[in-house]
Amino acid sequence: MKVIISALLVVFMVISMQAQNRYNLIFFAENGEKFVVILNGVVQNKTPATNVQVTDLKASGYKVRIDFEQEELGFFDKNVFMPEESMEITFNIKRNNKGKWVMKQYATATVPTSPKTMNDYETVSYRESDEDPIVESTSANAVTTTTTTTKTTTSENPSQKETVTISMAMSETSAGADIQVSDGSGSESMTTQTSTTTVTTTEEYQEEIEVVDNQHGCDAPMNSGDFKNALETIESKDFEDSRLSIAEQVAERNCLDSEQVKEIMFLFEFEETRLEFAKFAHSRVYDPGNYFKVQDAFDYESSIQSLNEYIDRF
Repeated sequence: MKVIISALLVVFMVISMQAQNRYNLIFFAENGEKFVVILNGVVQNKTPATNVQVTDLKASGYKVRIDFEQEELGFFDKNVFMPEESMEITFNIKRNNKGKWVMKQYATATVPTSPKTMNDYETVSYRESDEDPIVESTSANAVTTTTTTTKTTTSENPSQKETVTISMAMSETSAGADIQVSDGSGSESMTTQTSTTTVTTTEEYQEEIEVVDNQHGCDAPMNSGDFKNALETIESKDFEDSRLSIAEQVAERNCLDSEQVKEIMFLFEFEETRLEFAKFAHSRVYDPGNYFKVQDAFDYESSIQSLNEYIDRF
């Protein structure tokens, strides 16, 4: 039985290691400025480039510094937090309306099984320290390893035996195990057989990209729990001015999407207040391309026209 438990622990440890999330980060300068990416204080790409892809990231967050080749352009820092599942995230580097450098999430996609081959990108594997070499990512072979371990115990009674069969299949992105146990007692013997199959494939990389129309530096909208608490706080106030003041604080200190802005607008009694908040929140919304949705909160066409005229000035 001890052998069974040990074997199970090995199986699940291997599966856990294989299941670790993996991320790629892609950075590009909208106007073609060349830069170096520094993650957690470690330079990633030796040669400045306008497009940089860093692969094989595994931590939940990184301190990103973009250092431009032209000294007069300076540098800027930003904290990037990874999602709960493996993902490839693309960031757009540009100046905002105030002339400050910003890095905005532009697109997300599933992580490819092998690094993308892109002629216009400087592609490097993540370096944890300055001592690590700068390695360009190359197409990788897909390796699948299958291990079958069979333990057979034979007792004095030939009709009794214990058999434990453990089969594991692992690849770069997945792992699994099949375990069969039959109880018995007596002397024992164990045989382990491991086979490894390496398959080399050439594929044209294709992906479905979810493009985020995000122009205002918002990383992600408020989660449902925090937003619900914000709504309750706003609604608890008796006066319109108090509700508007708190709503503006929420919009200023958090990311809201268009649907969330609309929900807040419905908490106001007067059309004038709804319009004032819609104008205030527009410059801070996560998805300005969907801002037409807030029009549902208005009762009058004149309010919609006033908001559109305000937006057109940006």
